[in-house]
Amino acid sequence: MFEIFFIIMAYLVGAIPTGFWLVKYVKGIDVREIGSGNIGATNVTRALGKKWGAITLLIDLGKSFCVIWIGKKLYFSDPVIALGVGALLLGNAFSCFLKGQGGKGVATMLGIYLALSPLVFCVGALTYGLFRKLSGISAVGSLAAACVLPIASTFFLPSFYVFLSLGISLFVMIRHRKNIAELYQKFCK
Repeated sequence: MFEIFFIIMAYLVGAIPTGFWLVKYVKGIDVREIGSGNIGATNVTRALGKKWGAITLLIDLGKSFCVIWIGKKLYFSDPVIALGVGALLLGNAFSCFLKGQGGKGVATMLGIYLALSPLVFCVGALTYGLFRKLSGISAVGSLAAACVLPIASTFFLPSFYVFLSLGISLFVMIRHRKNIAELYQKFCK
């Protein structure tokens, strides 16, 4: 019973559209109508500046961290934690508060890793920062982190979570498919 409540809670927490609500509150506009149309920290930065982008990132990261941390503290089994991870990502990407629209899952992904393994989180955050700085493109940092995190997981997490990590990365990459196509057009043609 508690496990089912945990999974539902994970979806609802993941579905909270932090960036959408912040931009709506601060500026009175729909963040989906500017920039990339995404509700995440990068587009919030475009709409409101770095301070609000950072706040969005920290809230989105923090809410997913808290859900997985609570699941671990309640000693839920690995499969239940994995379902919680999936629910968080699905909530973020397909928010019931935005009629099925949502984000790309990067901050959610990082918060999940922070709860599972701070060392893996650090590898992901540093990878994101490095590739973001070198390319000047947030999506490049996100995709690089998504590629590196399963590799880092093999060193610091049990094998069950390595497989989960592959699923998380695949999910984030699928959510970035438009960015991948744009990067391909820009750099490979």
